[in-house]
Amino acid sequence: MKKYFYSFTWMLIAALAFTACSSEDEYEWATVSGPQVYFSSTLGTNYDITVDENSFSIPVHRVDTQGALTVPLQVEASEGSIFSVPTSVSFQDGQNVANLVVSYNPTDVVYGKYDKISLKIADDAVTTPYGATTYSFTAGATEWVDFGTGTFRDDLVGGLYGLAPAQWNVKVEKSIVKDGVYRIANPYATGAYSAYFKASDDLNTTILIDASDPNYVMIDPFDSGCTLNSSDGELSFLSFASYYLNRGKTLEEVKASNPEYFGKLEDGIITFSTPKSWLATIGGNGYYYANPNGGLLIALPGAVLKDYSLDFAYTGRFTDTSDNDYAQGVITLGADVESAVYAVVPEAEAEAAYQELVEGTREGTPVPADGKISVQLEESGKYYVIVVAYDGGEAVASDAFLFKFKSSKETAETWTAIYVGDYQYTVKDYSSDQSGGMWEGTEKGVLYQSDSNPDRYLINPWADFTEETPTQGLIFEMDEEGNITVDGVFTGYTDEDYGEVFATDIKTRGDADMPSYYENGVFYFNLTYHVAAGAFCFVQDTFTLTGEASAKIAALAKSAKAQRRSELTHHNAMMATPALKAKKAHLAK
Repeated sequence: MKKYFYSFTWMLIAALAFTACSSEDEYEWATVSGPQVYFSSTLGTNYDITVDENSFSIPVHRVDTQGALTVPLQVEASEGSIFSVPTSVSFQDGQNVANLVVSYNPTDVVYGKYDKISLKIADDAVTTPYGATTYSFTAGATEWVDFGTGTFRDDLVGGLYGLAPAQWNVKVEKSIVKDGVYRIANPYATGAYSAYFKASDDLNTTILIDASDPNYVMIDPFDSGCTLNSSDGELSFLSFASYYLNRGKTLEEVKASNPEYFGKLEDGIITFSTPKSWLATIGGNGYYYANPNGGLLIALPGAVLKDYSLDFAYTGRFTDTSDNDYAQGVITLGADVESAVYAVVPEAEAEAAYQELVEGTREGTPVPADGKISVQLEESGKYYVIVVAYDGGEAVASDAFLFKFKSSKETAETWTAIYVGDYQYTVKDYSSDQSGGMWEGTEKGVLYQSDSNPDRYLINPWADFTEETPTQGLIFEMDEEGNITVDGVFTGYTDEDYGEVFATDIKTRGDADMPSYYENGVFYFNLTYHVAAGAFCFVQDTFTLTGEASAKIAALAKSAKAQRRSELTHHNAMMATPALKAKKAHLAK
């Protein structure tokens, strides 16, 4: 077995080619004379006008300044243009710059409307081959004015890849045409994902916000400008409200049927608090759930953004002198949380308990001032700590945190070696960048069966576990039909940057509907090797039984499925450090 360590560093090699000019090359320069009139190459392409003025000027240049000169111009403008453009420009004697005055009636100004105007020097005899003879520009009044600095909290780009919401400051503009309408240009050009942002004329990277109805805030579909992995493509987003409007529903119909798909504006803060209320496309393909935590937020300039954050850290088990077991941990509350309650429930009860605690139909235990909690538990298993925070008597935040608890009364699991075989790593690489697995090669291994649960098995050596650790290795369960479950098994390896590395089968982790299975003497493990932040790789490992083992193990899988999928059924989005995956959205027809 060989373990590979990857340095996720982008490298760019540029090849430059130079062509030398011969000293014998000759170039005939054009002979010029006359006024040599031209438009400067430094002129802008847009003029923003205001209703407080009625004109603006465009400078026209000439080289020979002797004598007064009137230069004819050819003018083309958009149909219905409000601008009056002279058809000539005049130089006084000795003057090298003359201003062409473009006028307009302020009462004709329509905010947001820009006219295109093209100018051309109509007399070739007064031009020069070394200067521009044409000039095109747009002119109009913007409906947007600077509103100030606000805060943007992302749960779209980061949420798509399983990352916690991140926030940063952004410039906000407001409309002077319609109250409650705002825009943020290129919000991802700064902040947590700026390294992945690239502006393009083909992308709409401006967020347009219509909060004219504070209870039904809409954001138009937009392009983030971010590409987290070149093989996936650029990330674009739209709310479920926009999705259904695009499918033919009216705004009033969507408001009536799904008000949770809209944002809310309160005290200058726009929130989209419903989880998975947004969709993403990756490279223009498919739909994926976005805003998974309901964390998308925009704080308008002047708004006070309160800290209602919640966190929980499991610190371990405590057993008292009477052999009672307690799960202990610390709940951390944001600075603006006035009070909070919590409940600890088994994983199977978590969804219902969460709803009851949030709605107030279930009584919670007050979180102590120091945040330290200790809850008596009887059985080993997975539990959730559910926390609801309050401010001014109203629930303002809620979250649930999973932890594993092991009772002191649980006897150590023992194993019996039953077969030997060959474990082969990375038989197939399902990762989109084909960068290989965490481990490579083949090694001899032993298959063990649990003495307390005949459906549980263990293979050792495996990953970073060796023959000296016979009670640790690849632990999995297999039902009577040969379906295998691998759920968060520690590999024995801890990455210095990302922490402990685990293995979970691809189906159980939700990456794709591709189960692991046993068939004809071979265990097929379709695994995701991952850390808390995301996945390093998606691979297939196999364990092939040797000798008479194939016949004996077949009895445990009396009707193993004949056909299995050999490829991921959909997208697995990969980042460089580390690779992370996007969740697929299943939409109603």
